[in-house]
Amino acid sequence: MRPKTPKMLPWLAKSAGVPIARAEELWADAIRYATIETGWVESSEYWSVANQRLLELLEAEALTCHPPQLTPWVMINMRMGALPMIAANGFALAWTAALDRMNRCHHRRWMDLRRAA
Repeated sequence: MRPKTPKMLPWLAKSAGVPIARAEELWADAIRYATIETGWVESSEYWSVANQRLLELLEAEALTCHPPQLTPWVMINMRMGALPMIAANGFALAWTAALDRMNRCHHRRWMDLRRAA
């Protein structure tokens, strides 16, 4: 027999980003924990411990399902750290293009001199 779930369970599950089926499993774990901790069933202390444990389990489950997002400041710092590499890449591309133009120009002159000879 399934233990009765609190009426707030769907809302708590949705706010934590946890599927309702998983939240019901966590509620059953919280009930077992409260029974072991208090030794009594259906007392106010029992329900308090069960609800507190459920919130802890939902929070832990939410972190495993949805890892914390990087803040914009971290993303800006990551981009700032990449700037020297971006600048070096741009410099290398410009240098390669300049050498390519220079080689084509010298190749044409060499071909013109060869035809004239």
